[in-house]
Amino acid sequence: MNYKILTKLLFFPFLVYVFNSVVQSLAVDFYYLYSVDTLSHFLGGLSIAYSAYVGLSLLEKNGWITIKKNILRAVIIVGAVMTFAVLWEFYEFIYDMLFWGAPMQPSVADTIKDLDMGLIGALVFVYLKIGKRAG
Repeated sequence: MNYKILTKLLFFPFLVYVFNSVVQSLAVDFYYLYSVDTLSHFLGGLSIAYSAYVGLSLLEKNGWITIKKNILRAVIIVGAVMTFAVLWEFYEFIYDMLFWGAPMQPSVADTIKDLDMGLIGALVFVYLKIGKRAG
């Protein structure tokens, strides 16, 4: 895999992670006051959906898989996003348990909201990239 493809796969998720980390570390009050956490999870869902779409396109281009139905492509993309969202919530939980600082995961409601925002980001991407073509 060359660097151009790797960059295309990972740049957007990395950019969202850096944005989230910088805002959270430099402006804690701003982060919670304006609910940047919600925006970060939405953008994270969007960025992982983009990466999953690019990954599927590469697999198809190289002849490894063939996806004939857009609904299957959408399910795979949303499934990938939700898998990463759950893994991210595990990361937040483990971080809170190990470092006992300001909690990244203050409540179950926050966790569900984070997962919902990742799902909404994925659904927006799927609609814009796949849904408009089909309809």
